[in-house]
Amino acid sequence: MCRLTAYLGHATNLADLVTRPSRSVIRQSFDARERLGGSGGEVYDCGNLNADGFGLGWYTKETEDDVTPCVFTDVGPAWNNKNLHRLARKIRSPLIFAHVRAAGPSMGICQCACHPFEYGRFLFMHNGQVSGFKKIRRSLMAKLSQAAFDYALANSASDSALAFAIFIDQVGDPVAAISPARLRQCLVNVISIIASALTEFEVRGTTLLNFVVSDGSALVATRYVINPDDDVPAASLYFSSGTSFEPSAQVVVDPEEEGGKGTPMEVLKEYKMTHGDRRDKVVIVTSEPLTNVVADWVAVPKNFLVLVTPLKQVLLSPVFASELADRAGAKGTGA
Repeated sequence: MCRLTAYLGHATNLADLVTRPSRSVIRQSFDARERLGGSGGEVYDCGNLNADGFGLGWYTKETEDDVTPCVFTDVGPAWNNKNLHRLARKIRSPLIFAHVRAAGPSMGICQCACHPFEYGRFLFMHNGQVSGFKKIRRSLMAKLSQAAFDYALANSASDSALAFAIFIDQVGDPVAAISPARLRQCLVNVISIIASALTEFEVRGTTLLNFVVSDGSALVATRYVINPDDDVPAASLYFSSGTSFEPSAQVVVDPEEEGGKGTPMEVLKEYKMTHGDRRDKVVIVTSEPLTNVVADWVAVPKNFLVLVTPLKQVLLSPVFASELADRAGAKGTGA
């Protein structure tokens, strides 16, 4: 499994989100504290290494006609990739995705499998795993449109890529504007379709579906777990909102760099979420808190989702099993 971070707010340097904070997602690539999945064994084994690839996704407003995001991905560990750090220092964006990957059992390690995935105006990333994936993959892919099928195939046909392919079929036109409510509905449909397949093929294991998707204006993130037999925990997910996310004066000394053992690619700093206005202007959704200030972060409850509107309103709502059943019966895999 993986670690992920998403940001929606005023334009900021990628470095101030993904490389400079003391607990950034890049730090989590080798020092995750809440990651499940261990080294690819049992789903609830703990693991701290996410070295099977990484990716950045962001949107620009250079031209009004181009609504598609930018993406940079690579295979290998994020912590020593110089290009990642160079790009992060120079790129500014109001909407940022960052992901570090720990490939699940039998999942390929290649650039095409790295998150975030992009299609049309959408960015998508996943932390978790689909239990019994080999049992249900053929059935799910057979129900895809040709465009979504080709997309899944071109992106390793992993559980994450297939989930996004299902999402592609929900939205229809991949570049058309979409409302936040519709974005939410399409993502819930993905969970519903996967849950139905697990039931049909009598898969009894634990499926973890922490999805994050954006159209460049709004953002939806889920913290969802499926297990027909047990009341089990979901993969970690938090959010924080405020006026700005900025560094404090405190510089963090990396133990690995003490005593002149090396030169860090980035000076680590403690960051904080400020609250200088009654309205939120910045929202961060992340697998693990990016700071050590516990009060800044709210844990998303199990089987809930977070919807962040273009006005930075944070709407937290449950995803009910009845809602999934209704959507599966009404929608199938179509848009």
